[in-house]
Amino acid sequence: MVIKVICRTPKEAWILLIRAMSGMMIEIEKNSNPQFHPKDETGEEKISRKEEITRHHAELVGYLYLAVRQMQKHQHPDVAAKIQQLLDMLTDLNITDPAARDAIQKKHGEINPIVAEGKAELELMGTDDDSPTNSVH
Repeated sequence: MVIKVICRTPKEAWILLIRAMSGMMIEIEKNSNPQFHPKDETGEEKISRKEEITRHHAELVGYLYLAVRQMQKHQHPDVAAKIQQLLDMLTDLNITDPAARDAIQKKHGEINPIVAEGKAELELMGTDDDSPTNSVH
């Protein structure tokens, strides 16, 4: 697998994080959460699922590592330091633990200004993205 990451600006790095985090965290969740597994899962299927978790986790760590390096290279040490915080969590916490995944996602929301901006816009529109339903009456 070849990962090519080119982030010259903070905006490019933050967008990369959104894309990487959303896609790979969903796959990790799907493969970690027993409610998504068949009740008659074979040993081979369990091994395959664990390999998928490992692969997605490694890809996510790789993307974040390269984003940190690119931000350092392009003179954005403040952004690199923020992404490094997330990278540290990804390497230090058990990614299969729902509480760890929640903490990682929360941290991403705190440090990524694009995510924060999106949440602020939702609040202005009167929606609550934490509510179980966002129906319009």
